[in-house]
Amino acid sequence: MSLPVARFAISREVLRARVWHQLQALTVDARDAGAWHELGSSLMLLGDRSGACAAWRNALRLDSSRAPTQRALGNLLFDCGQLETALRCFEQAHAGADER
Repeated sequence: MSLPVARFAISREVLRARVWHQLQALTVDARDAGAWHELGSSLMLLGDRSGACAAWRNALRLDSSRAPTQRALGNLLFDCGQLETALRCFEQAHAGADER
């Protein structure tokens, strides 16, 4: 196994462990929007787009003002060709950033 391949395999294992820990944290407090956001980010890095989308939507259900989550979901939706929904996410992220 080459060094880049070994690093990729280790990174994937680290990400899987991170997802496991995030899921454990959510069993303690399922209303933690930040934890849902982080879970979505980890799942996206693992290539689980549907899981990331679901996690980010959960985060936004709990706190719709989370601009980083709106942007992350918007980027994913844009990549999936859901342009109108992505635009709404970007607009909400921008509006939330202006309010702070």
